[in-house]
Amino acid sequence: MLKPLSCSSLSTLFLGSILAWTSTSHAQEVGPPPAPPATTEESETPAKEDGADETAEDAPEETKATMGAPPPPPSEAEEAPVPEAPAMELEEVTLFLKNGQVLTGMAYVPETVEEAIQIELAPGMGLTPIQRDVIAEIQKGFVSLDDDVPYLGYQRYLYAPSAMPMKKGTGYLSQKELFFTAVGYAVTDNLSILGGTIVPLALWAVVEGETEALLGVLAARYAREIKDMGNGAKLYAGFGFETFQLNQSDSGGLSLPFANLTYGKPESHVSLGIGTGLTDWERSFHPIVLAGTHRVHERLALISENWLIVTPETESVQYWDSRDNEYEYDTVRYWNQPNVESLITSFGVRFLSERVTTDLVLINAFLSGNYVPLPWLDLAWHFGH
Repeated sequence: MLKPLSCSSLSTLFLGSILAWTSTSHAQEVGPPPAPPATTEESETPAKEDGADETAEDAPEETKATMGAPPPPPSEAEEAPVPEAPAMELEEVTLFLKNGQVLTGMAYVPETVEEAIQIELAPGMGLTPIQRDVIAEIQKGFVSLDDDVPYLGYQRYLYAPSAMPMKKGTGYLSQKELFFTAVGYAVTDNLSILGGTIVPLALWAVVEGETEALLGVLAARYAREIKDMGNGAKLYAGFGFETFQLNQSDSGGLSLPFANLTYGKPESHVSLGIGTGLTDWERSFHPIVLAGTHRVHERLALISENWLIVTPETESVQYWDSRDNEYEYDTVRYWNQPNVESLITSFGVRFLSERVTTDLVLINAFLSGNYVPLPWLDLAWHFGH
């Protein structure tokens, strides 16, 4: 059941209605501020949809004027960009390290001492970084390790020669194992000769007239450079002929024509050679020789010479000699059945001085399954340099 409103309630309701009507009428009369009049261009521009991204056409006039224009020149306060340094080029260098080692090769040498030197020690080997704090000296170009101590033994290893030619007028006197003496001499820049013998035995044979006891060797070789391989290394080729005088009452002489190739430079090189052994001018064996040397210090080099002896299968055949009316024996060689029964390896050191080289080597001979070690000592005096 509704209760009748009192006079105070009616007056309150009437006053609230008047205030609500007054606020609504004032809001309609004030409204938002009027928009400025549009220009001709703006009136022609279609209205942009709500939520659309602003494009270059919608940007303000000042922004539109700077878009697409070249950047302004740098002000005096701004520093101009530093031009890039040109790329480094490979150059020939010789590095003298603090531990006494010497490295030669093509290298990148940065100007700043904080950066390592990148050196190529051999063609195709890649770059090896060498830190500056281990380098004592840097010289441009390929230089000798020491003008006072050149590597004079480059023309030979222990016995086998390299294919590097000797300079005309130079030579050496070699004393092998304290009893065999050999002398080598360069007749031209490409042709050299060699002779050797056991001097005490030769003197006795001459005095006593026992010429059949003479033992010795005579040799000649031709060598020349055939190609510059870069990085200071070169390729050489050579060939020669050696003949050994043995006891005439036995088997006569032994001859050895040969050919070889050498790759490298005087302080570091390797050679591969092959020959044909002729006994009484009949082929009896083929030696294959791999040798090399590498200078590791001003007065020290490593050296190695290795021989592989290939022989044929042999058979002794008996036949009747009608002239002497007796049976004789002959050896038949079957080269289609080669044997590799002899291998000689060696490794040692070569001491260097201004005129003398000294080889101290251990030779390991594997002969038909038997091992024979042999110490090797060779003193050589070099002249004409």
